[in-house]
Amino acid sequence: MPDIAVLTVRLSRETKDALERIAGDAHRSKSFVAAVAVESYVKRQIWWREKIDAARQSDLVPEDEMDAFFAARSDAAS
Repeated sequence: MPDIAVLTVRLSRETKDALERIAGDAHRSKSFVAAVAVESYVKRQIWWREKIDAARQSDLVPEDEMDAFFAARSDAAS
């Protein structure tokens, strides 16, 4: 049996109603649909944070330097 944990969440009435409609349309439980949504969100956040960490460790040019670079080019073209 998979290792499963229980989580209680507070949702707006609107979100709860939408969750119930989605679950009903898919012939799934609210718990199943909520678990899929949370897993998807967590995976996206992990992916996004990994990309941000990788970018921070790379040779990126800071925003202020890029702004100065393009400002100088714009001034020279005027």
